Amino acid sequence: GLAADDSGGGGWKSTSSAIMFYWGLDKEYPELETHNMFLAERFKQSFDEIFKQHELPQEPSFYICAASRSDPTAAPKGHDSLMVLVPCGCIGEGGG
Repeated sequence: GLAADDSGGGGWKSTSSAIMFYWGLDKEYPELETHNMFLAERFKQSFDEIFKQHELPQEPSFYICAASRSDPTAAPKGHDSLMVLVPCGCIGEGGG
């Protein structure tokens, strides 16, 4: 992502980003609730890699939304529709 550069130069600077996956699955995962957060064992180090070093974390934390838990039209019966979001540092031009 991009954010306005506070230096007064009128430019843009890179910020954190995310890798997102949208999966339609032929199986249901009942152990998942609507909102699921999985934190890395060393989540502080992981977040430092994202927000300070602007890198992909060695051990990422991630979020899974199983929309069909609250909206049965999101997936056919016996199937799942999952959105997986993995925060990461800016890995493009101007990133880490």
